[in-house]
Amino acid sequence: MVERPDIASDRRTPPSRKRPLLALFAAAGAVALVLLSVFALNLGLGRLKDSFGWVEHPDEVLLQLTRIEATLAGGGRRCPGTRV
Repeated sequence: MVERPDIASDRRTPPSRKRPLLALFAAAGAVALVLLSVFALNLGLGRLKDSFGWVEHPDEVLLQLTRIEATLAGGGRRCPGTRV
C-alpha cells in the first residue's frame, strides 16, 4: 500500500518563509543590475573621453594650417583674429 504524506508531515519550507527569501533575491538582483549598469556607463564614458582626445589633435593641426594659409594669403601680414 502506498502511503500519502500528510500535509502536517510535509517538510518543505512554509510559504511565509519563502516570501522574504524571494524579496531578498529580488533586491540582490536589482543591486547587481545597478552595479552592472554603473560599470557599463563608466566604461562608455571613458571610451568617449578617449575619442575626444583623438579628435582634439587633428583639430589643432587644422587650426594651425588655417593660420598658415591666412598668413601666406595676406602677403606676410596677419589677418585679424589669427595668431601664429
